[in-house]
Amino acid sequence: MFNKTNHVLFTKYGRELHHSKISGFMQLNINLSGNHPYDSVYRSSSKVIVKLISGIVLMDVSMSKEMKDAKRFLIFRTIELNENTCFNFHCISDSASISVFSNGEIKTISLEKSISYKKIMPGFEIQEIIGCFYHIRNSNYELEEEQHDFWELNYVDNGSCTMIIEGEKVEIKQQEILIFAPGQTHSITTKINRKSCSYLTILFRSNLENNEKLDKKVINVNSIIHQTLNLFVNASARRSEYDDELMLCYLKEILIQLQENKDDMEYQTIQTPIQQRYEDELVNEILSYMEKHLCDSLLLSDICREFSISRSTLQILFKKNLNTAPKQYLSDMKLNKSRLMIKEGNRTISDIAIQMGFSSINYFSKKFKDRYGIAPSDYAKTIYN
Repeated sequence: MFNKTNHVLFTKYGRELHHSKISGFMQLNINLSGNHPYDSVYRSSSKVIVKLISGIVLMDVSMSKEMKDAKRFLIFRTIELNENTCFNFHCISDSASISVFSNGEIKTISLEKSISYKKIMPGFEIQEIIGCFYHIRNSNYELEEEQHDFWELNYVDNGSCTMIIEGEKVEIKQQEILIFAPGQTHSITTKINRKSCSYLTILFRSNLENNEKLDKKVINVNSIIHQTLNLFVNASARRSEYDDELMLCYLKEILIQLQENKDDMEYQTIQTPIQQRYEDELVNEILSYMEKHLCDSLLLSDICREFSISRSTLQILFKKNLNTAPKQYLSDMKLNKSRLMIKEGNRTISDIAIQMGFSSINYFSKKFKDRYGIAPSDYAKTIYN
């Protein structure tokens, strides 16, 4: 953020003029264009008045002829500089014009080294987010070696795994990130340490240059990066009008933070892992699928196949998020559906048992009584008698 000439720091060098009357005679009419460094500065033994005619201009000021400890201000109004103040300008618009007034001679002093202004411009861009995925892997998972022409960011949310990048094995633990650059061969496995793992993968195209800050570096995620990862995930889940733009911005912020990787950025234990959001979504999708196919003699193997997860992963998901086993939850859903079908009264008990996938009417009656404390035939009588 630029300090303007009405900032308290500017009082060391001059002051703003709030009246239009200008004393002294014009010494310079300076026309600026583009962003060019200067190799000399102006200085007068008398007070100097600087009036901005057009454009947007930054002014460097110092009491030293070498411009040591120079300060930079955005010219906000017409200003008066103190005697012997050294100054020069940077044009930050396409063009600008300045008039300089003084009763004394304005001298030009050469500098040993030119002074430039670095415009605020992007150093790299995220050109495309190809996809983002959340993986839950068991302790015997292995991805075959692959190579592609885009970037790949992997954030381990829970557990640990081994990522092999160009033949080098690297263990990635919880809340750590490893990035694969375009063209790098890589693979992922949990077989080496025999631990399960869940991780977020973001595939993207960028003109980001690979460098020593990212190349094959395992980076510990601090609270700031994690917060931005959460914002990225939230935007990817919503996908409303501007969420695609937000995802691009959040990903760029993550990459910048990873390259800064400041040691003084406090690391905090994450209380709300990204995994929970993805698990919530996955569990909701599974429950919707179960409800939709409940009358299709649905089996747990059907669910695992539909969502490309193992039976053990399904068990973990239900135990953690619903505090029950998937088989029990499916059985309860079927029994609840059966009870509603009995209420409708247009099917026999035997038909309902068969339709809901129970192996026999006796087994169905036993499960129904265990669940509701009454046999299905007796339950029907309480409704129709």
